Amino acid sequence: AWRAMVDECPHRLAPLSEGRVDEVGRIECPYHGWAFDGSTGACAKIPQLQDMGSDSARSRCGGTVVRIVERQGLIWAWGEHGATASAASDESALPL
Repeated sequence: AWRAMVDECPHRLAPLSEGRVDEVGRIECPYHGWAFDGSTGACAKIPQLQDMGSDSARSRCGGTVVRIVERQGLIWAWGEHGATASAASDESALPL
């Protein structure tokens, strides 16, 4: 499945596009190696921490995902993000 995130790490705003996808499919920042779940944006790994801490601490470290749709072999990404993006996105505007 395709995933998309805003191209900036929430830690130091490094471009995630210069990073990589790690061995388990997480998006990894090139600056300090933070890793994010591509479907939720949740921070899954901070290499400098021994313990990832509480769920609430990890939730504050997450990246921003955007809604995408695949149509006729093309990937369409919406600029809006968050829970309201999927409800407000009008797929009928896509050229089919």
